[in-house]
Amino acid sequence: LWKLAQGRREEVGGDGDEEEGGSADLLKSVAAAYPASKARALLKEAFKIRQLSRRQVEAAVRKAAKLCQGQRTFTAYSQVRAEFEARRVAAAATAPANNLAHVNVSNLASAEELDFLMQAVRDENIAQFSLPKVIFYTERDGCSLRSLYRLCGLHAEATGRPQTILLVATASREGLFGAFVTHRWSTEERGFYGSGESFLFRLRPTPEVVYKWRMSSALEYFQQATESALEVGGGVDGGPPGLRLDAGLQNGQSGPSPTFGSECLVTAPKDRINEGRCRNEKGAEYCSFNVAAVEVLGFVCSNSFLA
Repeated sequence: LWKLAQGRREEVGGDGDEEEGGSADLLKSVAAAYPASKARALLKEAFKIRQLSRRQVEAAVRKAAKLCQGQRTFTAYSQVRAEFEARRVAAAATAPANNLAHVNVSNLASAEELDFLMQAVRDENIAQFSLPKVIFYTERDGCSLRSLYRLCGLHAEATGRPQTILLVATASREGLFGAFVTHRWSTEERGFYGSGESFLFRLRPTPEVVYKWRMSSALEYFQQATESALEVGGGVDGGPPGLRLDAGLQNGQSGPSPTFGSECLVTAPKDRINEGRCRNEKGAEYCSFNVAAVEVLGFVCSNSFLA
């Protein structure tokens, strides 16, 4: 495209010192008229490009840097979070607490634990350019799966980001685990849905662990939403899914999930009730547990916090 643009510039008698925006406009017009109909054809043509001079490359880089001046092009999540925290603390000194409700960080997970989870997210738009926001919390929004679905849906529609982190605290408060899912929670879906970027995790008791999709398993039981339960990771014969919460968000179950290669997420002995062993998976353990709190974190563009 660059060579085609250079050729067109020569045809119209232009030089290398056109006014700001000229190169960008020229490239846009060439790209819009480019005849390739498939990505494969475009890549094939791109690999034919040779002998771009260093002067041309450096000039393009300088112009791009000038056009992008002041914009955030790449920032690690930890740096963005640190900037947000500084702004939040400064705002808290002059604003009523309830005015900051829309920028609450997690009520259940620490900043370090959120960092750990964000590092496991494969989508760079989420991992690098977004910050978590509490969109559902049982102590604020009630113990209702229907409310969880509704608030997740509203957030997805408002932001265009359906991805969420589900956090579950056990009755003893010693257990904290959950899931990252890529699609909105919706009972309109039938059966399991989602994508391989989903994962299960446990934060407490330590050690922290993330269970990612096992592509070799050929199983795609990522997430399921019904009126009676929320599930992540299909289970094995005789056992519950990787994580299941009932409609009242008071009780849950966890067992091994071949989709993620995960074990039972509940490891604190005092939280494990109705324990059992699956008929398959070498007798892997599963159990039920009581829930103390459930929280769902959505994502918003980091600039909306830092503006």
